[in-house]
Amino acid sequence: PLRVEAGEPTLLKIVNGNNQAGDINQLLPALLIVELGDGGGNKLGSATVRWEIIQGQATLVNSTTVTDNNGRASNNLRLGATPGAVLIRATALGGSQPSVTFEARINITVGGIVKVSGDPQNTFTNSAYASPLVVQVNDTRQIPVPGAPVTFTLNSGSATLSSTTATTDANGRASISVRAGAAAGIIVITANTTGVSQGVTFNLTSQLPGPVFTSADFYNAASGERGAVVPGGIFTLAGTGLAPDLRGCIESVPVIGQLPTRVNQVEVQFGSTLAPIFSVCNLNGRETVTLQAPFDLVAGFPVNVIARVGAGSTSVANVQVKDYQPGVFETTDAQGRRYAVALRPNGSFVTPDNPARYGEIIRVFITGAGQVSPTAATGDTGVGGQRLLGVDAVVGLNDQGVRVVSAEYAKGMVGVYEIQFEVPSGTATGAARSLGILLARPTGQFIYPDNSPTISIAP
Repeated sequence: PLRVEAGEPTLLKIVNGNNQAGDINQLLPALLIVELGDGGGNKLGSATVRWEIIQGQATLVNSTTVTDNNGRASNNLRLGATPGAVLIRATALGGSQPSVTFEARINITVGGIVKVSGDPQNTFTNSAYASPLVVQVNDTRQIPVPGAPVTFTLNSGSATLSSTTATTDANGRASISVRAGAAAGIIVITANTTGVSQGVTFNLTSQLPGPVFTSADFYNAASGERGAVVPGGIFTLAGTGLAPDLRGCIESVPVIGQLPTRVNQVEVQFGSTLAPIFSVCNLNGRETVTLQAPFDLVAGFPVNVIARVGAGSTSVANVQVKDYQPGVFETTDAQGRRYAVALRPNGSFVTPDNPARYGEIIRVFITGAGQVSPTAATGDTGVGGQRLLGVDAVVGLNDQGVRVVSAEYAKGMVGVYEIQFEVPSGTATGAARSLGILLARPTGQFIYPDNSPTISIAP
């Protein structure tokens, strides 16, 4: 008689439990089951199977198990705390030591989505925002989740998104870029990911393009000297986009009260102070705003200036501030003759047909002489008796000094200083005699105007 017995362990195969996924620190939902046989197809019972983790974070319920009468052995796996793949190897001891490998995956549980950067931002219409919108997807332990889908949605406003979907990178971050549309206003964009009920919201704004000007585009309204302003002085800001739809000038001449700080939808702000505006013009394509520089400016300290036109605005830094920059107001008559704005004692204007006379006290007007004493406030008219502060006025006719009667902030005017002087006998006469209005510091330094006005003199 012959006895046929089963052979040595030769063939091990997976029966159940491969390619499972589970949550962090949880048992896999199904058992890992293998089946052992010999080379003749017999099932081997009472054989030992060794189990081990070869990749990932997990814990086996048993390190070894024994096959039953059907050649099967089972085990279970408790997943660890680090999301990702887990590989489990089962090896039958004896014979050729056949082995199989199970694959499992620890699920990533998304905990939330957070905003990284890109909010808030502002740009002009029809232009791209400087920075992308960036979000980060984290799991329940606040660890970044790579490969997560993120959806971006335009909820309101006028804008174009570079994409409505993105996938998080190795750092758990996803981003898109945004371009503002043609309509100015608020733009609201949300971002969300799978498994999260509450997304994040980005709030952007777009505005109409503002005017174009530089820190050098400020001109003394009397002399035309360019590149700086003086506290309390009258200056003209020139640029494009200040009054594109205007033809001519809109002048603000209130019957009662201060000058307005908004004219034709234009505002000009020095630091935190809005400037009183005399006029907004567009003459032959040259767009200008004539204004009073606020008295609270400090000489030697550049100021940021914001010009607003409608909903658009432009900010320019480092506008230079000087303590003094005298400029003598001039006018042009119907014959094209240009001369200083001057008044005779009877209140009539000095012209070639109405010249100043010997012995008369003549009044001329300048700007850019700085603060006075008692102090003047931005936008307020002079009240009389407010003398120049820190400088003296010097008047010359035909390059000869004459007696200055007074030098004060002009009563009833804004940003204007009235200089009174006497025309001495013997002064050279003529329709266009040179007139010089200088400011003298206590050190003896003279500050000259950038224009050279004339005045008519008669005996």
